[in-house]
Amino acid sequence: MMLLWLLPLALIVILVYFLFRAIDFMRTKTRHDEMILEKLQRLIELQEKRDN
Repeated sequence: MMLLWLLPLALIVILVYFLFRAIDFMRTKTRHDEMILEKLQRLIELQEKRDN
């Protein structure tokens, strides 16, 4: 009987875990994208300085 109410609880715990993993993944991906954009911007600025 006790295992019956543990099953939904375990399911909820697993779902919350994957939710937080997904949120963390999106945060790190966004941070990574921002870093790439900053590097590209710096390269463009250097290129413009060199061209002038």
